[in-house]
Amino acid sequence: MRQSLPAANMPGGDLPIERITDVPVPVGVSSTALAGAAFAAVRIATGFLWYQAIFFKLPGHTTGFHTELLAVARYAWMPGYGALVRALLVPSPNDIIFSYLIFFLEGLIAISLLFGVLARLGALVGMLWAAQLFIGLAYSPDTWAWSYGMLVMLNALLALLAAGRSFGVDRWLRPRMLRAAEHGHQLAYWIARAE
Repeated sequence: MRQSLPAANMPGGDLPIERITDVPVPVGVSSTALAGAAFAAVRIATGFLWYQAIFFKLPGHTTGFHTELLAVARYAWMPGYGALVRALLVPSPNDIIFSYLIFFLEGLIAISLLFGVLARLGALVGMLWAAQLFIGLAYSPDTWAWSYGMLVMLNALLALLAAGRSFGVDRWLRPRMLRAAEHGHQLAYWIARAE
């Protein structure tokens, strides 16, 4: 089916434009399911990115991590942030202890996004962590400035759109938590809000 859209301020006058609903979709698959699958793929890819990042902080193999901390201390664009990192995190054994904490934090973000478990919370934590990385590493000569900026935006999008509800554990978990929350379970209420 073709229709003409009004020519208001459009060069070319009344041009026939196919409506988006007329785009063919494979038999038995709705456009909502395709969008959900695409969204799940983005969530899983972002989770895999966080998963790969933890290998840089493997406990006992933190030489690269220490080098990254020095880069944050030197190139952070927020006033005082580099000095804070240099004073608190760079001295040994603080860098080793901090590498363990980051290893577990990024591991939890990865698990959350890979499997869609409390994915909204995982993406929110991922967004805040990526913002911290953007502040510290955007002007490092070995980094493309927008790599962390895009990671902030991608995690924000996943948090806003409740990514775990598309082919994730949250799709199964949320209705159960909402039913429990209706019966007054506060923890269930907060879990339902976090997915």
